[in-house]
Amino acid sequence: MPYRGSRSAARMLGRVSTRSESALETLSDVAIDALGFQAPAKQVTIALPSGRTAYLDYLWEEQGIGGEADGDRKYRGARTAESLIEEKRREDELREHLRALVRWDWHAAWHRAPLADKLRRAGVPRVRRARIL
Repeated sequence: MPYRGSRSAARMLGRVSTRSESALETLSDVAIDALGFQAPAKQVTIALPSGRTAYLDYLWEEQGIGGEADGDRKYRGARTAESLIEEKRREDELREHLRALVRWDWHAAWHRAPLADKLRRAGVPRVRRARIL
């Protein structure tokens, strides 16, 4: 240090978290930061109206916005119809609790513009201009 890009690298290392549960969440962290959106809380526990507990990948608490980064693998393979119905019920309850719930996949996080559109439409604040990393 200093070397070309060292400030960007240090900023990213300060931003990524061991709380990410997947590579997609780490990529999403980088994209959210690069796009200039407010940093969310990660892996947040939410008490649902039914008394059950849900875990959100991302939460912008002041705005009441939740975020979920899920790849296709979550919905393929050995999942039964019952497990998909349970996921829908969980999401329905989360939507009752939150003002908005944003879901995205690898394509949105990797290409960033689709993720930016989703976060902007949900009302996630931009705290600074986007930057190239």
